Amino acid sequence: MPDARTTPWLFMTPSIVLLLAVVGYPVLLGFKLSLYDWQLATIGQERYVGLANYIELIDNERLWGSIEFTLFYALAAVCIEIVLGTALALLLNQPIRGMRFFNTLLLAPIALSPVAVGVTWKFFLNADYGTMTFLLQEFGIADYQTWLVQKSAAPWVLIGIDAWWSLPFVTVILLAGLKSLPPEPFEAAQIDGARSWQSFFYITLPLLRPVYLVVLVIRVMDALRVHELVFVLTQGGPGRSTSSLSFLIWQTGFKLREMGNATAIGMAFLVFIVLLTAVLTKLLDRQISEVRN
Repeated sequence: MPDARTTPWLFMTPSIVLLLAVVGYPVLLGFKLSLYDWQLATIGQERYVGLANYIELIDNERLWGSIEFTLFYALAAVCIEIVLGTALALLLNQPIRGMRFFNTLLLAPIALSPVAVGVTWKFFLNADYGTMTFLLQEFGIADYQTWLVQKSAAPWVLIGIDAWWSLPFVTVILLAGLKSLPPEPFEAAQIDGARSWQSFFYITLPLLRPVYLVVLVIRVMDALRVHELVFVLTQGGPGRSTSSLSFLIWQTGFKLREMGNATAIGMAFLVFIVLLTAVLTKLLDRQISEVRN
């Protein structure tokens, strides 16, 4: 009979085997492919080059530009979503009549796929017949705006669309966190004469730290993988100002047909994601332990 130490592993074995088959094998195959000079147009003529594809990444200007945009995109989008999500969660947590209707309306963007969001906003922001152009003309603000072909505007447009699309998710998580907070600290603060903003900064925010970290982990991982919005709206342009890492991998592999280089970029990206996830998960475990103690 299995003892207490081996029993959990017996139950976990099917999941571990499935995980290795679904995740482990593709990762190992990807690492193998990254060691070859493989052109998509010449399948079957791969040439082993070792770590040459990884060494070339150091001087790859397109890669560094994509890293810069991806990090800026993830940081800006997640910060905006957390700030706005906190404000909305606090509002929705109030006992206001009709708030259920607004909760339902708020969740609507979650049902849309990234491609559908991109196509919708592409028509909305069209410089000739888009709804935004029409509204600007009606109110006399501007006659013609090329939102997606300006280097200064295009990244912020993508960030704004991402914030609009992901804000409901962030708000729902934070709202659930607010509803789970114990009432005793707030009642004690009210008796002591604390103001609302003092209760928020000194009680609500500290107690919500684990929830914020959960949101941070999920949204940062998701934002770093941005591809569909870039593909539909900007194709990495103007210039390379909105070329994300995921889009660069696709472009290198399927447009330039350099599958070896594309796989090397993907493997380096995977290592970065794993390390970042490990750090954020460690911080999350620490915050949960502090709250419990």
